[in-house]
Amino acid sequence: MKMDLHIHSKYSSDSLSEPKSILEYAKRIEFGAIAITDHNSIKGGIEGKKFGRQNNIIVVVGSEIDTDLGEVVGLFLNEKIENKGEMDFFEACDQIREQSGLVVLPHPLKNRITSEKMNAVELIEVFNARRTRRENEGARKLAKEYGKKGVGCSDAHFVFEVGKGYTEMKKECCDEEELMKALKKERLYAEGKGTPFIFHLPSAAIGLLKSKW
Repeated sequence: MKMDLHIHSKYSSDSLSEPKSILEYAKRIEFGAIAITDHNSIKGGIEGKKFGRQNNIIVVVGSEIDTDLGEVVGLFLNEKIENKGEMDFFEACDQIREQSGLVVLPHPLKNRITSEKMNAVELIEVFNARRTRRENEGARKLAKEYGKKGVGCSDAHFVFEVGKGYTEMKKECCDEEELMKALKKERLYAEGKGTPFIFHLPSAAIGLLKSKW
């Protein structure tokens, strides 16, 4: 089963992707699950769920939350985590767990690493299609050092990026509950290929334009 657990939609400040289009593309590339993880919002995941049912794909509601120690991703959320600016990293992790969610550290080498920070998360993003090979190799070493399971993700801001990074496991899941258990118990394989840096520039431009809307 293949899945992409870090995708942005139009509800992120730097993306215009429609949840419906994301799901249609995920079906085309034969993925079994995706997570829509918008910046400080769960609207994309909620909207994506109905299209997930139509396309027979598990949709995980998630969010990439800004904190004082860099971003953290919450998966399997039920409610938005209120964040007025940069919240405390550990408070964000606690709030994710209060919703029985999974805490994922995205692109870990983008920000300062501490043992406390590493011990506060369940999963580490060891392949991010928008990061360099060196960063991804470093993330894999970090996960091994701290005994954390690694996931592969696209960090897609455009629909065509979905699946450029992905997580694969042998088990096939039929719903979110089964998927969450599998992410904790099954062996995960983080794979993918990088998205050219040139595509980072349009998403930055979108963010600038949206800030002026």
